[in-house]
Amino acid sequence: MKKEVDYSLENRECIVWYLGHSGWAIKTKNHFLVFDYTEMNTVVTDKEVCNSFINVAHLKNENVFVFISHQHEDHYDEIVYVWEKQVENIKYILGWENQKGDKYTCAEANKVYNIEEIEITTVESTDDGVGYLVKVDGLSILHLGDHANWCLELDSCYKEQIDYIKEKCTEVDIAFVPIAKGSGLRTQSITEGAVYAINELNVKVAFPMHGGGREKLYREFEEEVKLQLNSSKIICAENPDDMWRFSLQG
Repeated sequence: MKKEVDYSLENRECIVWYLGHSGWAIKTKNHFLVFDYTEMNTVVTDKEVCNSFINVAHLKNENVFVFISHQHEDHYDEIVYVWEKQVENIKYILGWENQKGDKYTCAEANKVYNIEEIEITTVESTDDGVGYLVKVDGLSILHLGDHANWCLELDSCYKEQIDYIKEKCTEVDIAFVPIAKGSGLRTQSITEGAVYAINELNVKVAFPMHGGGREKLYREFEEEVKLQLNSSKIICAENPDDMWRFSLQG
């Protein structure tokens, strides 16, 4: 019989699920965060998160924050709005203008938002929308959305935004960083940008993302850059539903 997951957490502890591509769920002591969710598997299971699918019935008593970096279809699924009907304590943070109501915040670039017990700092993406630095339950969590050094011409714009984050947070606990284009193409500029972000922000744990279903790219990235990193740990998702538990005390 498979051992049940212990969901009890202290400050600076979390559980992370990979939801595919750029989608992630993070449970902290008092919050449940979802980033760039797209529904890849619509089969309901009795698990909280399974095969990229979040069973919303398990979130009824959670304090949920849904972050959407921008409206591209590989980062955005309108199914998240249905969750509001089942989850009383839910907030949406959107990287574009919206008029949906009190539960929704339009997150402009290079702003700091304090919503209930969490602090959110935004950066302007080199593609569309924003990236998010979230300070919650003693943790600093960075999801860059589509902010990457997609080509050499974007180098200064990309680094300027990473440096903006560094002004707000000199050490990031967990970062989700794009390492490839949606087509699966990995370029030198994207790789160098990811390394810059991980090193400059003193990231403790970095997750490569934006592989477009090609999870082998994450391991390729790790092998290429591991000698260039200061002290960060790279964790490579292999399949949607992969889960990790972290205690970042001390």
